[in-house]
Amino acid sequence: MSHRTVMVKVNALVDEGIADLVVAMNNAFNISTRDSCQGDGVSPAYVYFHAPGESVMYNMCQNMRNLMNTEQVEFSLTVAWTHESGPIGCFEVTHAQIDAARKAFVKSIIRETGKGEK
Repeated sequence: MSHRTVMVKVNALVDEGIADLVVAMNNAFNISTRDSCQGDGVSPAYVYFHAPGESVMYNMCQNMRNLMNTEQVEFSLTVAWTHESGPIGCFEVTHAQIDAARKAFVKSIIRETGKGEK
């Protein structure tokens, strides 16, 4: 039996050092995060995310790139496609840039909605 599905936000365990960034990314771009790690100062922090379809992923990545460049956040953004999952994105920043990235996403939320974080 097939039913229509809708996006809901759920509670999940994530590294404490990246939790606020994951929340901000979910709120700014209405994405579905899949995995994350706060990094350790040597390895970068990352958030894997899914978007519903190629055109949505493309537009989302363009918006993320423009946002991070405007806010002068050093980042890496890659996308991979698989036959099972469709497009999966990976957003990476250095451990030191986690808060700057979070602030950039929050600014985006405020610009789009006129509201701060909930």
